[in-house]
Amino acid sequence: MNFLTLLHNLRDAAHDDAGTQAWCTTNYGRNHKVYVGVDTRKPPGDDAYPLVHLYPVNKIAGEGGQTHIMGATCGIYDTALLAGHGKTDVVELQGIGNMEAFRKLVETALLAAELDAGHWVDQINTEFETIEFFPYFLTVMEIRITSELSFGDDYYQ
Repeated sequence: MNFLTLLHNLRDAAHDDAGTQAWCTTNYGRNHKVYVGVDTRKPPGDDAYPLVHLYPVNKIAGEGGQTHIMGATCGIYDTALLAGHGKTDVVELQGIGNMEAFRKLVETALLAAELDAGHWVDQINTEFETIEFFPYFLTVMEIRITSELSFGDDYYQ
């Protein structure tokens, strides 16, 4: 399976997931958008959030098989503050909890993506960005999809 087919399967899984759509509509009044690549010279505006941005990161190929690493950034735009859960002098950014809820829904959808036989998600590495771009809350997942090759397969295809 080549990286573009994998990327499109992830795109469709992220886009079509009913649970993610329902959560976004309930919490943000609209469906999430899915991008495959983003023009960084003109990034999506506030009204494009929540969003999922998918992109290829890396491919490793050799006699033992292939590994494709795909990136998935989940982003929400949220300016809401929550008061302290019954505690005085505690203020919490609502976006932190919402970002994790959105990320988990997207991760579950991506794990359900259609992969060819012999391919599997080997590992997901997640990084969180909750401060630097406030009121944008972002998570970046690197999804490692591995496959074994059979005798006679082209290692570098």
